[in-house]
Amino acid sequence: MSKYLVIFMLWSIVIHGQSIFKTLEPESLPPNWESWIDSTPISGFKKQGIQFVSSQKKINPLMASVFLPKSISKQKICLRITSIDGRYRANLIYKIDQAENGMLNLSIPTKYQEKLKHYKPDEVALLATMDVLCDSNIGKNLIASWERKKNLSEFQINFNSRKDVNLLVVENGRVLLDKPFEDLNLKKDNPVSFNRSCKVPINIVSKDSSIFVRETWVKENGKIQIKEYEFPIIL
Repeated sequence: MSKYLVIFMLWSIVIHGQSIFKTLEPESLPPNWESWIDSTPISGFKKQGIQFVSSQKKINPLMASVFLPKSISKQKICLRITSIDGRYRANLIYKIDQAENGMLNLSIPTKYQEKLKHYKPDEVALLATMDVLCDSNIGKNLIASWERKKNLSEFQINFNSRKDVNLLVVENGRVLLDKPFEDLNLKKDNPVSFNRSCKVPINIVSKDSSIFVRETWVKENGKIQIKEYEFPIIL
């Protein structure tokens, strides 16, 4: 087989691989679906993002992706986007009419493209959940991404806390991972929406695993206080 034929076959595989990505448009766009705050914003939710670690230097603010590992139909993808400085927030809903699986592109028709395109992938958190409705924000999490790749080996959880925070992966009562979150105050200028981040190898997590974020702090009376937040992920 000639080297030219090999190159042609590999190129065909690449083109075919790119063509299988399907793009979903938002179900609707209410007037307040996104916002930009020029004044100093305040922080918000504890849970801020679950997304694949990206190698890109900047985000493409018009497109994100989510990974659906199995066929799911008649549900909705609820996407929340939050910049680390708290200036940008958006909430979008994508309807799945038929069974889909694999990487799905999510169109983001933002009017703040010029402002957002200067952010790095780890500076804009993506939190995607799968639910029948999107007003509760309690559905199971999908791993989102700022890259449209099929093979991504590591994801990160972004969290907002002033306490000591660890990420735990537990399976059948056995702790597979107990890892402290990175303090983003040490590497980012004035993080507001989230100030903790933890990277997790995807191969350590299975459908039988449970993922928790554990906050630990000492109360005024000297007692240790612990609070856990579960991150159920669809794998």
